[in-house]
Order: sequence, then structure tokens, then C-alpha cells
Amino acid sequence: MIDQEILKSIEVILYNAEHSNKTGWKFYVAKIRPGSDAEYIYYNETVELLRALYQKLVSNKEKEFLLKSIYPKTGLLLLVRQPKAARLVLSHQDFVFMFFIKIKDLDRALKMITDRIIITSTKGQLFHVLNEILYFEPNTFDNMKLDEILSMVDTFKNFITNLKNYIKFASIPFNGKQFVPSYDVGKLSEYKASEFFAIKDCENLLLGIERKAYHIEHQRLSLSLREGINYEINQDQDQLQNIIVGFGFDKKLNETIKKINEKLYDAKDLFDFKNCIDLIRALLNELCISIALEIQNKRHIQPTLIVDSMGRARSYFIDKRIKFLSEQEDKFVGEYNAFISDAGVHALQSEREYARISRNLVIEIGLFLVEKLKKYLNQP
Repeated sequence: MIDQEILKSIEVILYNAEHSNKTGWKFYVAKIRPGSDAEYIYYNETVELLRALYQKLVSNKEKEFLLKSIYPKTGLLLLVRQPKAARLVLSHQDFVFMFFIKIKDLDRALKMITDRIIITSTKGQLFHVLNEILYFEPNTFDNMKLDEILSMVDTFKNFITNLKNYIKFASIPFNGKQFVPSYDVGKLSEYKASEFFAIKDCENLLLGIERKAYHIEHQRLSLSLREGINYEINQDQDQLQNIIVGFGFDKKLNETIKKINEKLYDAKDLFDFKNCIDLIRALLNELCISIALEIQNKRHIQPTLIVDSMGRARSYFIDKRIKFLSEQEDKFVGEYNAFISDAGVHALQSEREYARISRNLVIEIGLFLVEKLKKYLNQP
């Protein structure tokens, strides 16, 4: 796509967001299943369209142009000929912020908040989104990023204290004897740019963000110390599930991942363990078939045999016309598949441990395969 097409697409997506009746910063909705409690899932059409636009772009140059164009500050330089698009980008920073989160550009997302330390209703919207993400998708940020968030919270809390002191000082006449509230004189422009009515809302949100960040770190520390569970696997699982949704694969794949996690932690005997392993093997098989069909649809190269099994998918992957996997990569996937097949039919001494390792490996192998698929389909 040429630059003007990218800019026009951004404008159309955000214009429709502005004139939609849907709320802006509520990105998680309740999904009610018969006979079960409400399950909150992420979905927002605007962010999904922005992500689809980003994924459609072939070259890194095109993608970087989109990212720079949609960034609320530096984007103005590129959008000088597109005043409507520039206004829309600035007006809908909550969508842009979530978009950066969903494409895993976390540094650019957090920079939207920390670029300028001011308190406004727009900044409050970003706090709302961050608050939601920490609550509904706690594995989005690793511990290093959580520490960045906590440092950011401290910075804004200190700024609010100084801002309140500035407001107090500005509202009373000074006679030389009164107590003068302390504040940073160098921040006068930021104080004046802040919206005083937004202070309370932002204070509450910052407190919520701080509590959630510490809670996530506490949960991770507890799991690590008590059960030896690596939370990074959960982070990779979230990424795998997002990519599965992005490709439009069967929803049953993500439902299977959820069911594996449930069975893993509920397993009490050998039969529960075997059911868990069976699901892990089925997940890998179905994921490989889905990837093979995606390659077939995009590259229009027919397989020798209909791809309806793990073995036929692997044969398609190493086909000389396809060259999706190298022989070494195919051997690695095949040996793991053989491992979980054996684990599912043999009684093992440490059933839960084998199930946990099998689950962790299928997440990492699955992520490897879908990430490789993204790069493979972007090749000319």
C-alpha cells in the first residue's frame, strides 16, 4: 500500500469509531454461556481493524510508516496534509493505545502516557485502558514492564500532589506571611495544561493500576516459589491465542487451550492426566492442519494428499514447493508429538509434572509455528 492509502485507512477507521455509539475505553465485554458464569473477553472492532491493517502491510517500511502516522505526537508531522486524520488520531488515543498493546509494541504504548506528564481527561482514558488490561489480561506485561508502570504511577502521583499545591497557591492572595505550598516551578506549563477536574478520576485510576501491578507481581512470585510455574509461559500463551484469532483459525483452538489449563490444575489421577495429554496432542495436530490450510489458501499450492492429519500437514510443510519447515524443524515438531503420544498411553510416576511440561512445550512450539507463519506469508 502507498502512504496515502495507509493514511486514508486510518482516517476511515477512526472516523467511524468517533461516530459509533459504542463506548471508547471499555474494550472487554461479558460473554455469557448457558449454565456458566460471565466470561470477560476482549473485543473492539476499531482496534481489530487497525491491527488487521497493520498485519496486511507487507514491508517493514510500510508498517513503520503506519506506526509513526498513528502515533499521536510525531504523527502530526506526517499528517500535515491530512488535518482530519490528525485530529482523529489525537481524539482517539485510547484506541491507538490499545492497538499498540495488541501488536505487542509495549514501549510505544507506555510512551504515549509518559511523553508528557500532565493530567487531562484524555490521559485518564489511557489510564482506564491500562487498568482494564492489567485486570483482564495480567500477563500482557512482564515484571520489568510492571516496574516501569509502577515508576510511572509514582511520577504521576507526585505530579498530582504538586499540581494540587499549585492550585492552592494560585487561589489565595500572598501577603508574605502565609504558608506557601511547595511545587515544582519548572512544571508551570504542565500545571496550566492540566485539567483540574480530571485530578480525582486520575488519582483513583492510578491507585487501581498500582494495586493491580503489585497483585500481579505477588501472584507470579507466589506461583514461582510454591509451584515452580513460569508466568512467561502464560504471556506466550496470550500471544499465541491473539495470533490464532488474527489468522481467523477455528475458535476451538483457543477453547482447547483454555480447557487444557483447566484440566491441568484439576487433574487428580492418571485418567485426568491422560485426558489432558490427549487435548495437548489434539491442539498441536489441529494447529498444524490450520497452518497448512492457511499456506494452501495464500500460496495456492495444492498438497499431494488432502491435509486432514498431523502427518499430512508435516509432509506439506517440508514439500519442496512450500519449504515452510526445514528438516531439522520438522524433526523437532515430530519428536515432541511422539513424546506426548507416548506420555498419553504410558503410566508415569509424575503425572502432573509431565502434563505441565507438555502444556508448556505445546504453547512454545505453537507460538514458534504461528510466528513463523506470519514471516513466511510476508515473504514475496
